[in-house]
Amino acid sequence: MKKEDYLAKWINGTLTDDEKALFKATDDYESLEKFSRASLSKSAPEYDVQGQLDQLLDQRPAKTLTINWVSSILKIAAVLLVVFGASYFFLIDRSPIQRETISLAKEPFFLPDSSQVILNTFSEVNYVKANWNSERLVELKGEGFFKVRKGSKFEVATEAGSIRVLGTEFNVKMRANYFEVVCYEGSVEVVSGQKSYTLKPLEVFRKTNGSITQGQVPSVTSPSWIKGESAFSSIPLIQVIEEFERQYNVSIDREGLDLDQKYTGRFTHNDIDLALQAITTPLKLEYQIVDNRVTLNK
Repeated sequence: MKKEDYLAKWINGTLTDDEKALFKATDDYESLEKFSRASLSKSAPEYDVQGQLDQLLDQRPAKTLTINWVSSILKIAAVLLVVFGASYFFLIDRSPIQRETISLAKEPFFLPDSSQVILNTFSEVNYVKANWNSERLVELKGEGFFKVRKGSKFEVATEAGSIRVLGTEFNVKMRANYFEVVCYEGSVEVVSGQKSYTLKPLEVFRKTNGSITQGQVPSVTSPSWIKGESAFSSIPLIQVIEEFERQYNVSIDREGLDLDQKYTGRFTHNDIDLALQAITTPLKLEYQIVDNRVTLNK
């Protein structure tokens, strides 16, 4: 049997045991077997090897008595590897960028540049750790206090607006219809809508139901909630009630109350009766607690 016939049967897997033994005794069997194992380990596209071989054989010179069939099969191998390489490039898994999410309440944690964040109850931040050296961007839901190390621009993004700084300390609160930023050290730029606002130490930016105000806060170095209290200065009652519900994990019945009336004061996070008294006394309200439900009445 000619070598070409052995090759065709080897490719199609139709060699008999005797033919296979004779074929293994040829000098080129080992090279072809190595190629076979390498190609089978890859998920290459289907290719008409027999058709390509026939085409190559038909093109040989009429007077040539021998054929370099090893060279032919290696050419086919080169074609297969090129096709496989191109398809592999487009089919490789491109996994989405992984984001880090932190929701640890009232416990300090550090970002990759050692900037510190403390989150209030039911709050979270997320960021892309892999991109941190080129983009210091944090997405915040809820409320958080930030101590930012000096360096490139640092940005906190919320649904209500964003805060941009280089190195400073500030608090951000983002609730339904309420957005507040307080600067404690350095300066921050608050971007809300189409406008930006610059805050110096102890200045506050508030956006309540779309209405923007700026003012001063008491001379302190950090927000009161870090120390176990929630403090308010002329804030709508609805914001006070919702913060109370978050801190004590209760539901407050607010039917019949004027939720837009302003409240100034503070309540503790570790004594529910004292906290309710701090809210109801100045507003001339009464309260009742049944299980995890609180009722406020005039």
